[in-house]
Amino acid sequence: LAGLGFSTVWPALAARASARYPDDRGAALGIMMAFSGLGGMAAPFALGLLADARGLGVAVWTLPAMTAVLLTLIAVLNRQERAASGDAQRSA
Repeated sequence: LAGLGFSTVWPALAARASARYPDDRGAALGIMMAFSGLGGMAAPFALGLLADARGLGVAVWTLPAMTAVLLTLIAVLNRQERAASGDAQRSA
């Protein structure tokens, strides 16, 4: 189910990375693939340890909490990027 949800996000992330680093597209996509593989390997293991230590309920609610943190980070970074591009356009 998580794969189905992420399948709509991955192409947008890959396109954004390619647009942001047009001269190093291969490296940008390679880094994305490496970290997604590491996350796919480490996250289930870490959540299993958390479930064993704190209970399944804590582990289940960790995913939405992590998603909220990441969405907030993305929003902040997007806002900073738009502000920087707006400053560059105003000074040109």
